[in-house]
Amino acid sequence: MTAPKTTWPSPQDYNEAIQTPASSFLDPQLRRSLPETTSTGLPKPITGNFASVYRLVDGSTSTAVRCFFRDVPDARDRYAAISTHLDRQPVGYAVGFHYLEQGVRVRGRHFPLLKMDWVEGELLDVYIARNLNRPDRLRALAERWRKMALDLRAAGVAHGDLQHGNVLMGRNGIKLVDYDGMFVPALHGRGSHELGHANYQHPGRAASHFGPTLDNFSHWVIYTSLLALSSRPELWRELGAGDEKLLFGRLDFVDPQPSLAFRLLLKSPEPTVRKAAKTLRSALDCSPGDVPALGTKDTIPSRRVIAPWPRLRFPPGLAAQEGRVASTESERATVPLRPLPEWLSGHVGAPSHRGLESPGWRRLPLPLAVLACVLGSLPASGVALGMTGRVSLICSSITVCWLAIVVGYFSDPAGAMRIKLHFSSMCTRISCWRTRRRIASLQRGEARGALRHSVSLETRRLLASRRLQRHERRRHRVLEDVRATIDPLRRHLSRLDEEYETALRHQLQELQNGHVRAHLKRQRLRRAKIRGHSPLIKARLWAQGVRTAADISPGSRRPGRPLDRRTAAALRIWMESCIREAERSMPVRLSDEASGALCSRFERRRRPIRTLMHTALREAAPVLTRLEAERNDQRAVLDGIASEILRAEEVRTRDVRAQISAHESQLRLRMRRSAEIEDQLQTLRQASFPHYLALLLFLGQ
Repeated sequence: MTAPKTTWPSPQDYNEAIQTPASSFLDPQLRRSLPETTSTGLPKPITGNFASVYRLVDGSTSTAVRCFFRDVPDARDRYAAISTHLDRQPVGYAVGFHYLEQGVRVRGRHFPLLKMDWVEGELLDVYIARNLNRPDRLRALAERWRKMALDLRAAGVAHGDLQHGNVLMGRNGIKLVDYDGMFVPALHGRGSHELGHANYQHPGRAASHFGPTLDNFSHWVIYTSLLALSSRPELWRELGAGDEKLLFGRLDFVDPQPSLAFRLLLKSPEPTVRKAAKTLRSALDCSPGDVPALGTKDTIPSRRVIAPWPRLRFPPGLAAQEGRVASTESERATVPLRPLPEWLSGHVGAPSHRGLESPGWRRLPLPLAVLACVLGSLPASGVALGMTGRVSLICSSITVCWLAIVVGYFSDPAGAMRIKLHFSSMCTRISCWRTRRRIASLQRGEARGALRHSVSLETRRLLASRRLQRHERRRHRVLEDVRATIDPLRRHLSRLDEEYETALRHQLQELQNGHVRAHLKRQRLRRAKIRGHSPLIKARLWAQGVRTAADISPGSRRPGRPLDRRTAAALRIWMESCIREAERSMPVRLSDEASGALCSRFERRRRPIRTLMHTALREAAPVLTRLEAERNDQRAVLDGIASEILRAEEVRTRDVRAQISAHESQLRLRMRRSAEIEDQLQTLRQASFPHYLALLLFLGQ
């Protein structure tokens, strides 16, 4: 029985585990750390295609934890080899890391993780976008990038996925992260588990391309982009940079001929930009492993590799002429792959990879080829001019000789093969041209379709919005009519409420004043203890009619002899103390009977007004309800239109991109077939018809 397949954790599983570091990690430092969280209190991951990265903080120390989504069988050996090599030959562009086999516990099982030093800095594309108006910084960065390429090459290290998301610009310079696809000499012979970002990699890269030259193409892509942006920052906007790429994208590498990026950079006024763009363009014509390293004088090898040329044989009649052109011993030792025309036997040996080089015939005898063409046209000219006699006989003879030569050439395998290859090359070029046209048409159709769907969406949304606005206007008119009826009634009710509050306060005030007057009337002057008042003064006040505290009126004048100032002040103090005593016991609200009677009186005045208001609202309620329902329906229709068109656009875009991808695959196959045909034609270049004529004329002398 086979063991059950291990299901690796999802990003959500890692989020739940990271929330409790003490129980999820075995590493002591990670157990003490706390994860960086979002505003909601959850861990804040940086999620990619194969792993999530979390920042864990332990005091002043920050650590990056890389948790994987899938199994890499030899990950432990790879990271061990990478760590050992970087310890022996340290480079200043890498960060320290440790591969922990039992790193994090998820769902009761331990899974590996990569523990790395946390690096503060900006991503490469963010740094470039921020410094577009500082060309000196971009040129300095390009120079630093060239130096980094040389340092990594000297250390025998290749990152494997150089792109904007794996390059950080910190205070200490360039730092590289994500070492899943890194190459070191100890890993020679193994394949690559990933192919890198498509916008930075050679289109021909495969898993078998895993060696010290792995980063050469990516170095040229980033270096060329930096030079171009330092010369012309507007390219960032013109080429749509920043959207998962710098200046170049995958389509620019798959089919560079119509590429706008290459066209603009190859026409740059800066010689360094043109040279870098030319090198990058030429790198697409060779295999990924043959791309020259940045900062070196390596040259790009030829794209075409010529197959060994089979040894040719002379016809019996021309065998005596074999000594005219001597062949080397190595050429005579070449093993033939297939029989070739006898008329070239002995004159063409086995070519080197630089091409077929016969010692006697290095260049085409163009005058002889032109003479043969002129002679071939004489018979037709003689017939057209009505020639007779000896001239016609000569023309007929020449025609027969010409036809014999042509038939002899076409009857030869090499000549027939060359014609067949020319026809195949022409058909392949036409197919490539049609495929490019089809890809460009699909891309234009995708853009037009996006625009058409956008216009359709906007049109339908505009119509729905207008209907919604009409409903809003009708609803507004109904509400205005209701308000015109209700607002005067509400103002009338407000005035009644104000009158009610005023009457309530007035009645309460009268009740409180009556309470104070009654209390003052109960305070007798004869029993009062007033400082400085003798019985004689009280008797005199009594005679003047002042018998209680209620009889004392401030500022009033009584008949008789007036009181002195001290006596009057003492009398006033007694009266105020009586008032304060009365206020402590006076009522603070009306009785239930009094307030009920007042409320009933005002309620009788409010009732007809409220009846009118309820009637107006009851009559407007059905209309408002209907308009509200219609408005909700229009909003639902508007949302449905947007969702429908977006879904249709997503399906259409997916289909178009699938077709483009299929056509790109066909284009690569046809371009490869065209290169193979060109290779075969290159090997048969001395088997051409002009060479055939030249050889016959030369040997006939």
